[in-house]
Amino acid sequence: MKKAVQRPSQSLSEAEQQDLERYIEGISDKNQPATALDIHVLTQSDSLQGKGIRLIVVDEHESKLTEDYFPGKDSSAEDIVIRLRRYPDAPQQTQGFFSKMKKQARGEQTPQRGHFELVGADGSVIPVYSEGQNCLYHAVVQATQGSPSDLNQQALALRAQVQRTLQQDVQRYTPALRLQRQYEQTLAARSCYTISGGAKKEREQMMEAYQQMLNRIRINNPELYQLMKTYKLGLVGAYQDVIGVRRESGSPNNNGDPVMNADHIPPRDCLQKAYDILQQKGRTEAFRTEHPALYNIMVQKDKQLCREVLAQHHRMALTTGNSREARSTRAELTKVLLSGDSVKLMKMSLLLSNPEVSESLRRDAGISRKQVMGNDLSGEEIQVYHEVGNRLLVDGYSASGLFTNNQREELQDWLDRGQLYSKETAEYQQLLAAIGDANNKKQPKKNNL
Repeated sequence: MKKAVQRPSQSLSEAEQQDLERYIEGISDKNQPATALDIHVLTQSDSLQGKGIRLIVVDEHESKLTEDYFPGKDSSAEDIVIRLRRYPDAPQQTQGFFSKMKKQARGEQTPQRGHFELVGADGSVIPVYSEGQNCLYHAVVQATQGSPSDLNQQALALRAQVQRTLQQDVQRYTPALRLQRQYEQTLAARSCYTISGGAKKEREQMMEAYQQMLNRIRINNPELYQLMKTYKLGLVGAYQDVIGVRRESGSPNNNGDPVMNADHIPPRDCLQKAYDILQQKGRTEAFRTEHPALYNIMVQKDKQLCREVLAQHHRMALTTGNSREARSTRAELTKVLLSGDSVKLMKMSLLLSNPEVSESLRRDAGISRKQVMGNDLSGEEIQVYHEVGNRLLVDGYSASGLFTNNQREELQDWLDRGQLYSKETAEYQQLLAAIGDANNKKQPKKNNL
């Protein structure tokens, strides 16, 4: 892994870039174990004040098994010493621990569970007060900041910072990311080259909510109903949970899936850009105070919801892609996000994530495309499975505190009245104007003869 990090940056196609960005998001989820790559990024950032990290792995009897050193930016700074005490687990468990690359390459590693501890300068062992897969980050925060009252939030923020570093320089970390993914694909469980505690996911509750919504929205087409049940079309949850359900249900091609995609709503690109703008203007704390739920969605990936959709519909939606109209509408969405208007943000996000509405916006803006929507599903069938997701998104974000009861009722009424497919709404017109403005700016100047 260390050699992979040191390799030269690699140029990527747009598809490869997006694929690795999705992978980064997956491994950065708080319910996923930290990796050696996390430590490399941390030690080369300013977050540790130049400190390096020495990681010692011991067994249940405290006998040292391995020791690895990750140098920091300042060789004179005191290192952080972290001890991982590991315990063997049953073979079916999916938690792992950090070990030498040679052993992992040979497939010698077996699943483990463990817990981190700090080692003081005098050799004393200091417990780390944490749980779940963020234990490594808790240890680092505790080592650098003592025991702050908001230890969990600090750990989440630090992990989000590492994710942003990876996403902002994907090409630099491409060799290491590919190596990490290769290990994961080689083993059946994510026990390879990881530093793991353990956390239960809420997939059962997510699936229960999905089934209840299927029962609530009457689907008269038995073939569509079976298709939705098979591929979980419209399923809503955190990215890693949606992908996890897909894997558990046996859907084909879990990684880089050409059939299914988990579509972030609002688009993660907008959330990231909004956060960057707040940082540049020094307004992060003010925004956090005024709009805490929106701020949490920006910085906590597990708070961001995705909807499972057919990949062909994801490609059609303006929430993704690098076309001029996609960029301009997402920029408009970012402005709305920064205004703090969560209801308008949701309405516009649902508009842009809908393949039919996205195509309508393109047509009304005079944009012609060679690519046309596949005919696997009719327009009515697309609307049905998106409707399931729309309702689950409103319910999910309401549960997280993004919407008040009145706002939730407003959004439900908006959906009930079919405003999602109306061209007369203020939201549709605002997005259409954004596309028009972008097109006008791109028009070449005419020479007057």
